Amino acid sequence: MNVKHQKNKRCLPNLKSRNGLALVTVLIVMTITVSLVSFMFIRQDARVRSLENSSSRAQAATVARSAIEWMGELALADAKDKKGGHLAEGGPEEIPLFEVEGGELTGRIETVQGKLNLNNLSKSGAVDQPGLKIMRNFFKLIDVPQELAEALADWVDKDGDMRPPSGAEDEYYLSLKNPHRTANVELVELNALYFIKGFDKKIIEKLRTYAVALPEGTPLNVNTASAEAITAIFGGALPLKWGKSVVEARGNGFEKVSDFKKLIPLEISIPTGWSISVNSWYYLIRAEARFQKARVAYMALIEVRESYDTARIIWLKEA
Repeated sequence: MNVKHQKNKRCLPNLKSRNGLALVTVLIVMTITVSLVSFMFIRQDARVRSLENSSSRAQAATVARSAIEWMGELALADAKDKKGGHLAEGGPEEIPLFEVEGGELTGRIETVQGKLNLNNLSKSGAVDQPGLKIMRNFFKLIDVPQELAEALADWVDKDGDMRPPSGAEDEYYLSLKNPHRTANVELVELNALYFIKGFDKKIIEKLRTYAVALPEGTPLNVNTASAEAITAIFGGALPLKWGKSVVEARGNGFEKVSDFKKLIPLEISIPTGWSISVNSWYYLIRAEARFQKARVAYMALIEVRESYDTARIIWLKEA
């Protein structure tokens, strides 16, 4: 009896130890289980939010794209009704903020032929001296280094001859840290200037106010052009003061090109290859849509002609 009792007493500590270990194991398992369940809920919540954001972004993108097409058709209708219409005679038109189901939309449309078309510099891949003179004069008027005109000319002309003193061809561009060749074609849009020698962000942003890159040579719309652009096309023959007087005199716009020409001194003429108009067929459109936290904005260059059945999108990009 005494022996058995002593045996049982010796076994009790082991039993308590096992029970304690089992309890700890259960607690660890429960903790891991709770953590796993919480993690699954977090992942599920993140997945749901991601899907919601994707859905909101898709909605915003659809509305913004539709707004681009809608404003393009407005410009086309304007061109058909008035042969250039009020859109081609005035400044940018803001589309006021309005709500769509679950979101909101804003827009902007402006004619861009009131800006100097940098692609007018190249005529079938060749750059002539009068054109280069106009570009140098234009850069001077807007406080951009004049020598950049040579770098631009080398970029858009088809030959491989560098124009002194500041031009650049393949030899220069292939020596850069990120080498590339000269394009030898017209600019698609102003962002292409980043690839050209001497053009930086500050200069390009300034050019956006006064210049544009269009897919063909275009006349300058004197009803929307700045004094700098109007003055520039005369290649330095007239002062900026004259260009400012033209802007003041045009009021609501010239009805005919001949009305503008009455303001040009008799001894002055527009250089060959450069022309003017009182209407436009190229427009820059921006549309921005918001749905919940998603925001999507698009920009597009469109072309509208009286003979077109629908507006033609030249390029479209996310802004």
